[in-house]
Amino acid sequence: MTRTLNTLVSKLNSSADEILRKEFRITYSQFRYLIVLNENPGFSVGQLAKALSISQPAVSKKIPEFLEQGLIASAGDPEHKTKVVLRTTAKGKRLSERASSVLEARFVNKLDFFQPGELEKFEGALQVMLKKLSEKG
Repeated sequence: MTRTLNTLVSKLNSSADEILRKEFRITYSQFRYLIVLNENPGFSVGQLAKALSISQPAVSKKIPEFLEQGLIASAGDPEHKTKVVLRTTAKGKRLSERASSVLEARFVNKLDFFQPGELEKFEGALQVMLKKLSEKG
């Protein structure tokens, strides 16, 4: 089952990357940064790295690219003088929301082989699985 889930996730991520590159000129990796920051404005670089499951130096290296494109903004944390907090800009938020909508629609279309009601049951089962695995750590 693990191999099947990994293969499924890999195929979905590759498909998402292809769509995002073609229609929004961003990669799936860049999209993930924006989604995490949309959901967690004020994250530090370290918190973002942890949420993305990548190293802090790798995140630090990518941040200037997002700043230059006007997709995220950074500011000093008033409580911690050396800490920088990040958030998406209005432009970054719009881009990630539009891209999310397109990806959702495309994936639902790709899953048209499900019978009515089956997709909802499948998604429900995935949510239960995710919740249980998150509880166990």
